[in-house]
Amino acid sequence: MIPFHNFHEPLEGYSAHLSSNINGLPYSSRNAGRKLADLEECAVQDMERWRERILQSINLGVVVDPNGHETVLDEIHGIDILGNIIESSYDSVNVPFYGSLHNWGHVLMAAAHDPDGRYKLNPGVMDDTATALRDPIFYRWHRFIDDLFQEYKKTLPPYTKDELSFGNVFVKSLNVKAEQPNTVKTFFREDFLDVSHAFYFGRTGSVKVRYQHLDHEPFTYQFVVENTGTKTRHAKFESTWDLKTII
Repeated sequence: MIPFHNFHEPLEGYSAHLSSNINGLPYSSRNAGRKLADLEECAVQDMERWRERILQSINLGVVVDPNGHETVLDEIHGIDILGNIIESSYDSVNVPFYGSLHNWGHVLMAAAHDPDGRYKLNPGVMDDTATALRDPIFYRWHRFIDDLFQEYKKTLPPYTKDELSFGNVFVKSLNVKAEQPNTVKTFFREDFLDVSHAFYFGRTGSVKVRYQHLDHEPFTYQFVVENTGTKTRHAKFESTWDLKTII
């Protein structure tokens, strides 16, 4: 996967043949060879400026707020600080300086076919989080975003043994409560999908299609964890499931 790091290179063409589930309007196609173009709210030069400022802060190990105060990108909070800047979110330490690189990248790509709005065309699928993954350019863009975080990771020291362990905390037992203990049954369920906005049928009213999808029975986890230390510890569990039996 080649990262999309050259903001002036031609984009590959894409047509999703999808309509918005919100307003029923079709997403616009993008002809091959289109390039990112300036929008009224954001220029390509802004994107390049934000990228360089983010990379400079990563290399220096600090970010700067609007008052000139520096915050260190340490190994504990640095990833969150950087994520808030790149996205950007309301928690960014300095939106005017670092901008909103990730979000505006989506918008510029979604508007590449009609950047100044002269043709009143709808945006492409990159404008909508529900459909952005359909566009192949999504993956090149996010590889570029991921590489920014990798640059930050390269500045950090290796994890210590203590950081990788969870001393004095032991999982004594784990059970899954379901109809049959420690076994969760899956099954196919029939459901209906409203496709009124997806196609033009020449009539008004709701149009639904019946389809099957995978579902599972209700279940809960039961963890028994012992903390032999003297301090309260915060923990997070992650589980991975494997298919065991097909009936």
